[in-house]
Amino acid sequence: MTDLPLLILLLLGHLLGDFYLQPDRWVAERNERHSQSVWLPVHALLHATLSGLLVWAYIGTSNAAAIAFLVMFLSHYIVDLIKSYQAPTLKWLVADQLLHLFWLVAIWLMVTQNGYPHLLDWLQAALNTPLLLVILAYLLAMKPASILISTLLGRWHLDFEDLPHADDASEGIRSTHTLASAGEYIGYIERGLIVTFLLTNQIAAVGFVLAAKSVFRFGDLKDRHDRKFTEYVMIGTFASMATGFVIGLLLKLGLEAL
Repeated sequence: MTDLPLLILLLLGHLLGDFYLQPDRWVAERNERHSQSVWLPVHALLHATLSGLLVWAYIGTSNAAAIAFLVMFLSHYIVDLIKSYQAPTLKWLVADQLLHLFWLVAIWLMVTQNGYPHLLDWLQAALNTPLLLVILAYLLAMKPASILISTLLGRWHLDFEDLPHADDASEGIRSTHTLASAGEYIGYIERGLIVTFLLTNQIAAVGFVLAAKSVFRFGDLKDRHDRKFTEYVMIGTFASMATGFVIGLLLKLGLEAL
């Protein structure tokens, strides 16, 4: 697609402006004062300047640079103002970045000769079968795999209700002793890493994941002197790793069959 480098440049400018050129004190002041914030318009102005300069350098016309500047300033100011009223959760962080991405693409379409039909054609070409298989594998390795493991461990759930989370072995346990849903997210990361290692033919690296979990779990297992608990943790750990292996191997077989 023509002018794709400009879109990449705009994305780079956004990353610099939003994550590297925005001090924490700006964010704290914005979240405290909202529309009365001094640094919110400064932050939006910084983004607008970056976008305008990138468009001007790439296209070479002041009109296109002015459009990019105005749209970026208004959109970034409004989106960040709305975010300042929300809790600092992952959900709102993702929503914030998706809205910024939408306006970056809109600016790119405005200042270039590309239209929405061209964008749709590009997206259709990008979302090919191999990519869809990879997305499917990672999605399976997260919530569905977590539910599968929790169901497997459910038969022993009542025996360990008062225990702290035991990594993925505790995906079926709810306890006040540890971070909420910590075991579930640990399982997501573990299985995601296993799928990634298999996808990149780095099978030996899977041993690193198992070793890391063993180090952190060793203290709990040693201090409790409880064979039932040890067996419970081992079942959950190996079930999680086996699930990641199966998903990763099926993904490799599917990609090789295409």
